[in-house]
Amino acid sequence: MNNQINYIIYALLILFAAGSVSLVIRKLPATKVEKKEEFFCGTETHNSYSFSKIANKGKGLFLNKCASCHNVYEDGTGPALMEFENRGVWADRKNLYEWVRNPSVFMEKDFYTQALKRQYGSVMTAFPDLSNEDIDAIAEYINESSD
Repeated sequence: MNNQINYIIYALLILFAAGSVSLVIRKLPATKVEKKEEFFCGTETHNSYSFSKIANKGKGLFLNKCASCHNVYEDGTGPALMEFENRGVWADRKNLYEWVRNPSVFMEKDFYTQALKRQYGSVMTAFPDLSNEDIDAIAEYINESSD
């Protein structure tokens, strides 16, 4: 009889402990996880975020010119572009302009872009039609998407 009473007491203690833990967990503040929706080739939507005017222009250019090979967040046919200005020689916009307009010529003198070719197995398509303003807009879109 004593064993049965001990088992009942242990069972009640376990139920009480489980109930207490459940109450404590419910009282903890919930952390909000922001889910980013992905579109074709990794362009994202910001339902509660609006881009600057220049970044909006850059988004359209990015979708038209870049998104078939690049994603802001993940590697694809080409490297992910988030924080691209912290890699290679891209902090200097003159290098970026030259690269975008004529990657093959730029790569002849730059080891970083030569390594990209070895890694991805191809060279970026040239976009000689893009102005400095267009390239700046695309960069602004990438930077604002990365925030």
